[in-house]
Amino acid sequence: MQPILEAQHISKSFHRHGTVLPVLQDCSFSVSRGEAVSIMGASGSGKSTLLNILGGLEWPDEGQILAGGEPLPLTNRKALENWRSKGVGFVFQFHFLLPDFSALENLLIPVRAVRNLIPEDHERAHQFLDILGLSQRSGHLPGEMSGGEQQRVAVARAFMNRPGIVLADEPF
Repeated sequence: MQPILEAQHISKSFHRHGTVLPVLQDCSFSVSRGEAVSIMGASGSGKSTLLNILGGLEWPDEGQILAGGEPLPLTNRKALENWRSKGVGFVFQFHFLLPDFSALENLLIPVRAVRNLIPEDHERAHQFLDILGLSQRSGHLPGEMSGGEQQRVAVARAFMNRPGIVLADEPF
C-alpha cells in the first residue's frame, strides 16, 4: 500500500549567531492511510520543525517529502497551497484561532479557503461543535473560551475539509 506521507532523509539545521544547530538529521519514515503516528522527544528536539516540514510550511535542508508517492511541490507555491488547504489538516501548538471570529466562523475558515460555503458546511461545523461539547459556545470569540475549548475548536477546524492527513503539534 502506498504511504499517504513519507519523509526521505530529512535534515534541517538552524543558523543563529554564527552557530549551526542541527535539529533533524537523516530522518526517514512513512505513514499509511488510517495509521496514527506519534513523535515524542524533549523540548527543542525538532518535533514542531518536522511537522512543519511534513506539512510544507518549512523546507528541509536535505531530503524530500512525498505525499501519495509524489514529491511536495515546494517550488510551486500555488500547488503547495492547494495541497495544504485540501489535503492536510493542521492543529498547531498555539491554536491560531482568529480572535475576531466566533468558534463557528473559525471552523469555516478552511472551507472558505478552497470554495464557497454550502449549507452542509455549516451542518458539519455544528456537528463538530456538538461532538466536542461546544454547541453552546459556537458564537463565542476565542477570548471568551477557555484554553481547552479553543484547543477543541482548533482540532475540529483541522478536520473540516476532510483532509487525507492531520498533523497535530501537541493537540492535547
